[in-house]
Amino acid sequence: MSGIFGGYINSGGGKLDGQKMFQSEYYQLTTLNTNCCHLGCLSHKDNNNEVLEDSDYAVTFFGETFGHIDDALNTVEGNRISSARELLEFIIERGIKSVEKLNGVFVTAIYEKKKHRLTIYNDRFGLYPLYYTTTEGGNFYFSQDARLLRQVMELKPDYTGIAEYLSFDYCLEDRSFFRDVKYIMPAQKLEFQDGKLAVNTYWMLPQSDGKRKKRKKEYLRELHNIYSDAVLRRKSDGVNIIGLTGGFDSRLILAILDGEEISSYNYGNAGSGDNVGGQALAEVYHTKHHYLQFEDLDFASTAREIVSRSDGQCPFERFYQANAAKEKAKVKGGIEISGMGGDAVSGQKSNFTGLFPNMGGNMTVRKKNYYRKRLLNDITRGRMTVNRTDIYGPLMTQEWENVVKEYNKAVDIAEAGQTFGNYTMRLKLRTLERRVTMSSMWIVNQHLSIRFPVYDYRVMNFFNTVPQTYRFGQRLYIRMIQDYYPKAAKCPHSETGKPVRESHCVMVDFITVKDYLLGKFGLKKSVYSNSFGFVNDAIRACNNLDGLVTHQKPTPKGIFNISKYGSVETIIDKARHGDNAALKILKNIIQISLLNELYFDNQIEMYYEENQQKEGR
Repeated sequence: MSGIFGGYINSGGGKLDGQKMFQSEYYQLTTLNTNCCHLGCLSHKDNNNEVLEDSDYAVTFFGETFGHIDDALNTVEGNRISSARELLEFIIERGIKSVEKLNGVFVTAIYEKKKHRLTIYNDRFGLYPLYYTTTEGGNFYFSQDARLLRQVMELKPDYTGIAEYLSFDYCLEDRSFFRDVKYIMPAQKLEFQDGKLAVNTYWMLPQSDGKRKKRKKEYLRELHNIYSDAVLRRKSDGVNIIGLTGGFDSRLILAILDGEEISSYNYGNAGSGDNVGGQALAEVYHTKHHYLQFEDLDFASTAREIVSRSDGQCPFERFYQANAAKEKAKVKGGIEISGMGGDAVSGQKSNFTGLFPNMGGNMTVRKKNYYRKRLLNDITRGRMTVNRTDIYGPLMTQEWENVVKEYNKAVDIAEAGQTFGNYTMRLKLRTLERRVTMSSMWIVNQHLSIRFPVYDYRVMNFFNTVPQTYRFGQRLYIRMIQDYYPKAAKCPHSETGKPVRESHCVMVDFITVKDYLLGKFGLKKSVYSNSFGFVNDAIRACNNLDGLVTHQKPTPKGIFNISKYGSVETIIDKARHGDNAALKILKNIIQISLLNELYFDNQIEMYYEENQQKEGR
């Protein structure tokens, strides 16, 4: 995994060897040692990134910024920063604290020589992962590849973290899969000095009453100015690559870039909403369009690559993105302009279909507790939570109480915001968006230069002040498409199959209920509701699934309860023959097996069987 790494070594300990990072011919490695501080950076060759120093600082940087922001005025000025050299010049001119104003996605480590202080900054959205730990002797280490930390410590499984991932598809807050190893949070600053580590959040979503202060047309005009400028700042001087679906975000970016050189792609099952919507948009805007077919993908190699590159924290449902990025990277000089994650910023869908209920700061304690329980149920919907004894063994089921406690802590932090916008954005950016969407984007960025207009701080600041009625169901966002880009609005949406309308959330509710009822009666679902079914097809068609799982005898503990199936081989067989329950279990077994192999030397006890527990007693 490309990125930054290093540490501060007070006594004993060793330095992280970046040559052992997961890399390819696309990367170059630079390192630098300054007294006790060791910094390294692995970057794309054409980025010309490196570790640099002058008389006062040593700097390493990974990412890209597009100016620095004035939060009070919600404006941005300045030029792009994409290397340590450019960042060093910026710090010399404006000081270290100015990093907190940089508008973009990045992580950076800065060593102040005179103060003997190492500071690490994560951007406000926390797009890129970074792990850190302190070891005996007062040493501090950090890396964007968790496996590098194996050089200075033994990585042991954190079963609470694993339980959270199996229940939510992500770990909560700063927890990772690894004991005593933490995951940096959005807008966090780590400072290591005199053998002590200080962890602080340097920025929080601004508080707002969320009340209407302008007319709707004024809000629309302001949003359009901010968002279109964010897109144009990030456009490529060469080819703009767009992963074109039938969703809101990609069509909006396409419309704004109308007239630029564009290469567009879509993927999914033939006839799916993303396929139909993407094709329609490509025809209207006359792009160089490609349909990526993944039927013949080698799932075995892809699964291993994803677990390696994401440290296990990206679910296989996102595996198509890595392969899509490889295909897109074949466009010479191309940069992807991605709209991934717009729903997290621009507003949630309705209560029925969305992950988050309508929850505000003026609610009574009783009503908040009600919605808190409902939220826990919603965010685990469709997942196999570890309190299910038919799926998991004691190693996981005993962790459920800890999972619920940590969930409540995460909600407490989210509720510190006073508005609906604060609440939903804070919780999503700290959990689902950061750990699922961000992880998949991080993998994509290994193969393709990629930029994210929606993660412009001005866009987030704007939506935090918008009245709830305009954010609900992304109403204002959709209205902007209708008013400013009618050509884009006329093309079918991936979920509804119809032109986009401000009432989209109501239409999605209707489709969701309809498909639910059709499923109950065993009838065929709408083609607009199964965009990525080919992922399951790829798994079932994989000939060597057996080679992806850990083969162990059941123990009195174990993670997965295989009593119902008797063996992993039976689970694989049933998954291949259309048993969806077996397929869900198999996905988790494969992911934890690869994690077990790559990070824990197969020390995790994988399987549990009820009769084995009786024998153990």
